[in-house]
Amino acid sequence: MQQFGSKHVTVVCITYYCNGVKSTILVASVYMPIDSRLPPMPMEELLQYSEETRIVPAIVASDTNAHHHAWGSDDCNQRGSDLCEFIAATNLEIINVGCEPTFCSDGKKTVIDVTFASSSIASQLCDWCVELNDTMSDHRRINFFLKYDKPKPIRLRN
Repeated sequence: MQQFGSKHVTVVCITYYCNGVKSTILVASVYMPIDSRLPPMPMEELLQYSEETRIVPAIVASDTNAHHHAWGSDDCNQRGSDLCEFIAATNLEIINVGCEPTFCSDGKKTVIDVTFASSSIASQLCDWCVELNDTMSDHRRINFFLKYDKPKPIRLRN
């Protein structure tokens, strides 16, 4: 979805089936630079678009550069408090589970990577976890699954 794309934001629209019903979801990757205002404008625009088009479910995976107990950080900062206030005013829920650090560099370990999801789809996300394997990055990989129907096999006879 190029209208939301920037050097800090990537958004895709995915179609899947759950309980036999075709569904559409917006999935975004959002980087929030440490010196940017919160929430970033593209995130507000994405949520507005989601509501206007009734593609309500959205998943946002973000490097927030913010600290708050709500997503497992040891401490809170003003950025984290501001982001929590924004989330409270939306239909987004925090999906993070536990307090395993998502960012590790130069002896610092923090939880600044946060996964948000619309309340309408949050219950369909499962097994959220931080991978401990080396990713060749200062951020650890985060995995989670969206429950969906297994596609029906296409059977061919030769």
